[in-house]
Amino acid sequence: MTTKIGLIQDLTTAHDDRQYLAYVYEVYKDTKRYFRPTQYTRITYRCDRFHTGPTAGQVYLLTGLFFDGTPNVDSCSWKAKWSEVTRQQKRYLRLKYHLFCGICKIQRVHRIEPEVHQQPDTCYVPISPNQNEMVCRDRFSLCRYRRHTKTCEFNRRTPYDICEKWLSSYS
Repeated sequence: MTTKIGLIQDLTTAHDDRQYLAYVYEVYKDTKRYFRPTQYTRITYRCDRFHTGPTAGQVYLLTGLFFDGTPNVDSCSWKAKWSEVTRQQKRYLRLKYHLFCGICKIQRVHRIEPEVHQQPDTCYVPISPNQNEMVCRDRFSLCRYRRHTKTCEFNRRTPYDICEKWLSSYS
């Protein structure tokens, strides 16, 4: 699922995964058709030690998986405040994202090894110690299906390169 939602209320109880009541603004990908715009739903946010969860009252773009009919967001999901999603990403979500739903997967790996990581339907993401690279990749890269090669790969465009150079010069 990929959707633009507004978090209405934090429903988390002690010693539980974080849960939110959310309002659905737009749905970009939902192969199971659980979501509809203008619907209220409950979302489970499975936190890890690096993420404290989103803030109620904010609007977010979230991706995740459904477990037992409930949307779940984890540390590998794309989570971004709607105001921080770039114009290029919003345009792609609106115009092209649904055309290739379910084709490309994203897999986090410690490092990319060409002899091992050869699945044509997967974009591999190395967990980088370089925080600048990860910030730029998250903001300016898209995992896209390339029809001419029949593979999935990240597109690295000029904004990505500019971002990485700019952040590297200030660190």
